[in-house]
Amino acid sequence: MNEIHESDYGWTANFTIKDQDGSPVDLSGSNSVQIVFTRPNNSGSFTRDATFTTDGVDGNIYYVVQENEIVETGTWQMQAVVTWSSSVLRSNIEKFKVLRNL
Repeated sequence: MNEIHESDYGWTANFTIKDQDGSPVDLSGSNSVQIVFTRPNNSGSFTRDATFTTDGVDGNIYYVVQENEIVETGTWQMQAVVTWSSSVLRSNIEKFKVLRNL
């Protein structure tokens, strides 16, 4: 991931959902794919709908960050959540640092 500063937007949060052996999970039959963003120091979170990068069979999803979403400096966390009719799968937690501006 590139360097991110407070109030940056238009950048893409990407995930590849993999099973225990490291193979991509086929997400094409899922009901929803989302990414949960947690603010620094666990001071709250928000969830956004993600999009398949292709058709979902490769396990790749993304979300384009919008204006006024990432406005705090510090270490953020994000996690993908995939829902099927009978199960929910969560990815590993990814961390990213948001730097201050002048």
